[in-house]
Amino acid sequence: MPKLVRTETQVDGLTGEIQSRMTNVVELHKLPAEPAYIKLYIDDIGRLHGLKPLAREVLTYVAAAAGYDGIASITARRRASIALTVGTTVAVVNNCLTSCIKAGLLRRVGHGEYEPDPRIFGRGSWAEIRQRQARFVASFVYGPEEGRRVLESRKLTVDEERQIDADRQPRLEGV
Repeated sequence: MPKLVRTETQVDGLTGEIQSRMTNVVELHKLPAEPAYIKLYIDDIGRLHGLKPLAREVLTYVAAAAGYDGIASITARRRASIALTVGTTVAVVNNCLTSCIKAGLLRRVGHGEYEPDPRIFGRGSWAEIRQRQARFVASFVYGPEEGRRVLESRKLTVDEERQIDADRQPRLEGV
């Protein structure tokens, strides 16, 4: 264990004589690492969706980059930064993004822009998150061996949005 040694000496200002000397030895202990709750959460979600460890790590950075509009802009510079941070190449980061899309955890919404599934990741007001959730469609198949697999992840069509809005309107009895 590393130790911190501190010696305090009291000296007479007139004579220069050492009046007392006190030494304190303090053992330094490394604090246990703080649990990375968001990383644990994403790790669990990624495992449930069959993502490899590197894809789960990339997903952590994408989720952290999402703004209050629910969109993560993953520019070429940011991809290079993620690659450097996780110790891989930009091509591998791109493959990880594709894996996350196939798993239904991300949706490509523009060039270099991704929307994390708002049912899992959210930032902003609850009303806005609920609106994003209504526009994010994903269908799942459950199986004992594969776990959870995404069949489809896409934006709602205009007709589907109208139908959902119509279903949410309160219905008047007898009309």
